Amino acid sequence: MKNLNDPLVLITWIFGLMNLIVIARYAITGETHMGIIGFLGTTFGALFLTIRARDARRKVEEDLAKEAPAHEQP
Repeated sequence: MKNLNDPLVLITWIFGLMNLIVIARYAITGETHMGIIGFLGTTFGALFLTIRARDARRKVEEDLAKEAPAHEQP
């Protein structure tokens, strides 16, 4: 398994499990529970924000890596 200390992996697993719960409940009973749907929306928002934050951090690190050699030259 991947690194479980990574928040993106944990949130992805939670989101996937909640999707399975919602689909299974709808398939069996034909109804959905709004609390589960609300939690699913919150988890999706957290997943989206985590991905965006990771991308932004990666871009900043790449920019700093590009600028670092220029500062070291006399």
